[in-house]
Amino acid sequence: MIPRRQESADQEVIDRYIAANRHCFPDIDARSKRLADLVVSERLDVEAVEFVLRRAHHNTIVTKKLNILFYLVEVRARYLPLFINEEKRRLRALVSLGLSAAAAVYKLAKGKYLLRKHGLL
Repeated sequence: MIPRRQESADQEVIDRYIAANRHCFPDIDARSKRLADLVVSERLDVEAVEFVLRRAHHNTIVTKKLNILFYLVEVRARYLPLFINEEKRRLRALVSLGLSAAAAVYKLAKGKYLLRKHGLL
C-alpha cells in the first residue's frame, strides 16, 4: 500500500526519486507523458490507475514509477512496517487479507472509472 498523504516523505527519498525518473525516463513517449502528467495534475488515485493499467498493458510508465518509489523506500527503517509485519497475528492477518481483497475490487472499479472518465481506457 502506498503511504498516505499525511505522512511526509524523507527529502532524500524525494531527491532520489526525481533523479531516478530523470535517469530512467529521459525521453518518454507522448502517451506515457500524458498519462503521468494527468495522474499528477488531477491527483488521481495512483494505486487504482496503476492496478487497472498493469492488468491491461503490463509494464506502463505508472507501474515503473511506482516500482522506483518502492525500491527507494522499502530499504529504509521508517517505512519497514509498510512492507513487513514483524509480529505474529494470525487473526489480524486474515482480516487484513480479506480487507485487502475487498480493497482490490474497489481499486479496480475506481481505476476503470478514472481511466474512462479521462479517456484513457
